[in-house]
Amino acid sequence: MTYEETQKIKHLREITSVMVEESSSGIECTKNRFGNRTMDSCKNITFEKVELSKIDNDISYIRREYHGRNLWVML
Repeated sequence: MTYEETQKIKHLREITSVMVEESSSGIECTKNRFGNRTMDSCKNITFEKVELSKIDNDISYIRREYHGRNLWVML
């Protein structure tokens, strides 16, 4: 994973309400403001699916665009 991708993930974790990360190694709930970080606690939440590669590297854009959202990020 590149430095830019790591920074995007870091900022997304700070600003989202719930975040799930999907990679070739599996699916993991990495942030849940409403409960614990298990996939079971995320089952009734509606997510917006986005590909990490399609998110701009501009941190201010990321903070403005994704603040408070429930994201399912495909790495």
